[in-house]
Amino acid sequence: MVHPVLNLVRHGLQLWLRGQCDALDHLHLDLQGTPEGLLKGRLAAAHLQARGIVWGACRLSRAIITCRDLQLDPGRLRPGQPMALAAPLNVTLEVWCSAADLQHMVLGPGEAPMGAALLAHFRGPNSGNCRGWRLQITETGVRLLPPTQQTRT
Repeated sequence: MVHPVLNLVRHGLQLWLRGQCDALDHLHLDLQGTPEGLLKGRLAAAHLQARGIVWGACRLSRAIITCRDLQLDPGRLRPGQPMALAAPLNVTLEVWCSAADLQHMVLGPGEAPMGAALLAHFRGPNSGNCRGWRLQITETGVRLLPPTQQTRT
């Protein structure tokens, strides 16, 4: 069972994260640690799962973020300022975006010329000239396909 202090911090972080996003369909955050460790600026891990994320021009169908051995510096805590880190973060990030998400990000306002050129390169007649890698865009999502193995005859 999660300690009430960690649960309070978790709820506060979830509210803050929701406030940072333009839209967020689902958010789940787990904190692993002890209240004593938290007072010293230490958490064993934080694990975040989110779906339906819109943050400015960035749209993601799903994200999983795991951070281990968080070391904060509570001595440098100032109101209205971000928490200072005592050590670099050890973060693992996995993100998924649908074809619609990618199209919005690549072909959104102000990015259309670059996005159109990128999509034309991957989808057009020169799509095989990107060192063999191909971008497959379908209604269900986007996949980066590795070069096909060529057999010698």
